[in-house]
Amino acid sequence: MSGLSIASKLIVRDMSSAQAKPCAILAVVKEKHPKDNPTIKHVYNYRDKMRKDGFEGRDLASQFYHIALENKYAHYTQTEGDSSVITHVFMAHSESVDLFRTYHWYIGIDSTYKTNKYKMPFVEIIGMTPCNNNFKIAYAIIKDETEGSYRWVLHWLRVLIGFDLNPTVIVSDRELGLLKPILEVFPHTAHLLCIWHINKDVEDRAYKIMGDKSIAGKFKNGKWRTLIESLSIAEYEENLGKMQDSMSRYQTLISYVEETWLVHKEKFVVAWMKNFLHFGNTTTSRVESEHASLKQWLNTATGSLDTVWQKVHKQIEA
Repeated sequence: MSGLSIASKLIVRDMSSAQAKPCAILAVVKEKHPKDNPTIKHVYNYRDKMRKDGFEGRDLASQFYHIALENKYAHYTQTEGDSSVITHVFMAHSESVDLFRTYHWYIGIDSTYKTNKYKMPFVEIIGMTPCNNNFKIAYAIIKDETEGSYRWVLHWLRVLIGFDLNPTVIVSDRELGLLKPILEVFPHTAHLLCIWHINKDVEDRAYKIMGDKSIAGKFKNGKWRTLIESLSIAEYEENLGKMQDSMSRYQTLISYVEETWLVHKEKFVVAWMKNFLHFGNTTTSRVESEHASLKQWLNTATGSLDTVWQKVHKQIEA
C-alpha cells in the first residue's frame, strides 16, 4: 500500500517515455515486481509526479513555453484580449522548418478533434519530400475554425517559409474558414479541394434525394465522374449540359452540386487542375494518415498543453 519501489518507478518512467499506456505499464510492473502490490492508481500518481517535477516551479503555460524554447521550436501564441488565456498556438520543429523551406511545393492542411482537454481543433500542416514521404511542417491548436483563426495560422506558415517562396499547391477540405485566408496569404499558390471528400458528399446527397443507394452510386461514378474528369473547358461545358439534361427529374440534386461544388470547379475539375503542379495529390489522404498516427501517439483526448506537446514532439522525432 506504500507505493512503488525504485525499480518499479524506473519501469514507469521508461515506459511512459516510450508512450506506453498505463495499463501496459501496470502489467509489466506486476510481472517484474509483484511484491509492490501495484495498482493502476500507483502508475497514474507517479506519472503525474514526474510531470510536475519537470515544471520546476513553473505554471502550465510557462512550462509549455519552456519546453518549446528548450527544443528550439518556432512557436507563436495568441491570447484573448488583455487576458492571459491562450486561444491559438502554432508550433514547428526546427528540422521541419528546414525541410519546408527546401521542399515547399506541396502543403496539405486539415484539422482533427479529440486531441486535448480544451476541446480545441488541432490543425496539421503536412509537406512531402521527393522520396514521397510525409513530414509535419507545423501544427496549431486554435479556438475555432473561423476565417480569423485560419488566417492567423496561415500568416505564421508564410513567415516560416519566407515571402520569397511560393508553394505550388495547397490541398484541403472545403473548410469555409480556409477558402478566403488561403487566397489572401498565398495568392500565387493553387488551392485544390479533396476530391475524395467531394465524391463522398455528392454520393451521400444523391442518396438522400434519390432514396436508392445503387442509383446514387451510379450517378457519382457515371455522370458526375465524367464531368470532373473533363480534360478541357469545352469538354466540361459539354458534359455539364449532358448531366443537366439526363438528371432533369432530380433538379434538387443538380442545384446542390452546382451551388455547393461547381462554384469551386477550378479547385478540383481536371480541366483546370491539370495546370497546377500537384504531384498527384488531389486528396487530403496524406494529412488523414498523419491524423491516424497522431491519435496513436496521444492515446487520449484529455491531454493538457504540455502533455500534447511532448507526445507530438516524440511523433515528429520518430
